[in-house]
Amino acid sequence: MSEAFFHNRSYPLRMLLSLRTRITATCVAIVVTALSASTGITYVVTKHNDERTLRQNLATITQGNAQAITEWLTARAAMVQAVSPESLAADPVSAVTQLEKSGGFVVAYAGYPDKHAVFSRDLGIPADYDPTGRPWYQAAVSAGKLVITQPYEDIATKKLVVTLALPVLANGQLKAVVAADVNLDGVTSTVNGIHPTPASFAFLADKSGRIVAHPDAKLNLKPATDLSADLTASALGNLADPDKPLAVRIAGATKLLHAEPVKHSDWELVVAMDEDEALAGLRDVLRAMFMTLVTVAFLAAGVGSVMTASAFRRLSQVREAMDEIGSGDGDLTKRLPSDGNDEIAQIARAFNQFADKLATVLIDIRDSSESVRTATAEISQGNIDLSTRTEQAAASLEQTAAAMDELTGTVQNSAEAAVRAGELAAAASQVANRGGDAVS
Repeated sequence: MSEAFFHNRSYPLRMLLSLRTRITATCVAIVVTALSASTGITYVVTKHNDERTLRQNLATITQGNAQAITEWLTARAAMVQAVSPESLAADPVSAVTQLEKSGGFVVAYAGYPDKHAVFSRDLGIPADYDPTGRPWYQAAVSAGKLVITQPYEDIATKKLVVTLALPVLANGQLKAVVAADVNLDGVTSTVNGIHPTPASFAFLADKSGRIVAHPDAKLNLKPATDLSADLTASALGNLADPDKPLAVRIAGATKLLHAEPVKHSDWELVVAMDEDEALAGLRDVLRAMFMTLVTVAFLAAGVGSVMTASAFRRLSQVREAMDEIGSGDGDLTKRLPSDGNDEIAQIARAFNQFADKLATVLIDIRDSSESVRTATAEISQGNIDLSTRTEQAAASLEQTAAAMDELTGTVQNSAEAAVRAGELAAAASQVANRGGDAVS
């Protein structure tokens, strides 16, 4: 058989497979499209909720820890404010000593307008020490209320220290400025303990943009721009809106920053939440959704193949029957099961009707072919007889032609003899004439 035959024979199979594949692919596409839309909507809603929760958590963490630092600072300030003019006047050394012990201060002291000072313990201060020229004294007098100095590093302990200074007034007159130094170990511990996620951290900064406390001690008292060029003083001042955390690149990672002020100071606590870690749950959800989408797509393809297998098996039977008929060796008595009311059953019934009509037509063709064969045989016999008679006539004509040829030869010979006799007679006449002339 030719290659074209096999090509034509396999074409219905390719159509069948293509149709089944297209139906299955359509089902899978519908499922994938629906799930993709659902996944997209779910992702958008989840992302919105997660980001809102992230902002709320960031604000809550910042507020809670800023409040803790505020309370710590408020407690120390209250202890300084508890020192009365009377206690300073009666026994200033006992007053500042009691202040140091009760508040856990590094040292407590008082400076007087007459330029003398008393300390809770001996620090080896020179005799000519003038408290009125010190920044803490001048700041308290200028403010007229409790002030907290900028942090500085204690020379002896190498720890961060701030001074709380309060002007003590009596009848509107300045009697003294009581002050106490407190190290920031507690504040630093609080700041260092803020880790909403492993890569998140917090730091304390003042309004000038200088870092007061940071997990990396090397950054203490350094400008915040050393941490990130975006952390200018103005930028730090705009971090209070909990709905608009600032996204900043720090150490190659994106951090979301929110700040809360620490009351009674010019400090603000800044919490830097690592965005990747904070939204890791969202990425896990998206990954799970994607895996679900892929799994459902494969399941849809499998279920679609199983569900269409029965229908396409029956359609395959129709194809095979048509193949047999097309091959020329088909069994026209074969009929397909046509139970049911679906399209395959309708095709089977149509095929059976087609086969019935085709069988009837072929029977008619067979009968007509027999008649044609008989007529052809008779015509063939007549042709044989005619051929025989024609051959006989041809033989007779050949004999007649031969006789005619022979007769023609005889006539030609007679003509030639007559001509010759004429010539001889003429010659004899001439001889006779010459003889007569001679006799004369």
